[in-house]
Amino acid sequence: ATFECQNAAGMKSEYSIKHHDVGAVNMAYMEGPDSGKPLVIIPGMAVPWQSYIPTAQILCKHFHVFIITQRGHNLTGWAKDAATFIEEVVGEPVIVSGHSLGGLVALWLTTQRPGLVIGFNAEDGAFLVNEQNRWFTSWVRNMFVGLEKRVRAYHEKRANLEEIVDMYASELLVVPTVEQD
Repeated sequence: ATFECQNAAGMKSEYSIKHHDVGAVNMAYMEGPDSGKPLVIIPGMAVPWQSYIPTAQILCKHFHVFIITQRGHNLTGWAKDAATFIEEVVGEPVIVSGHSLGGLVALWLTTQRPGLVIGFNAEDGAFLVNEQNRWFTSWVRNMFVGLEKRVRAYHEKRANLEEIVDMYASELLVVPTVEQD
């Protein structure tokens, strides 16, 4: 899969899927043209990198955009290491932007590996998990507790991709509304 990017100078480049071995896993990522400071985008849980294509097509005019995949998402295995990716692939400090779970990863990078980060953005960061009282009364907790049970069941069963898809497809999901707390 590829998509096109036109930088500020009007030059067109293609993004394409690349891979980098970070030790425990071969991480999949997309890289755009070098149009400025490196910007690493970390999607949220179950958010595919493809959802960032429209954003990347705008950002690539001013940044060297990398979109990495989260643990177990898309073409990346279960144990990716964002810090190793930045050190070995980007090779210089980055602006890091994460959505939801990606926001937590971006925050971890910013606080635990500050030499790798020159800017930080959390898009809808999942920081509620650190607010214990709100966490235990939130619908989000039930979603994560259910996800943990499913993931453990997948591992115990040694499920293949088709079985995992079938497990998810057979479950009901309660989506919050604006009327819910």
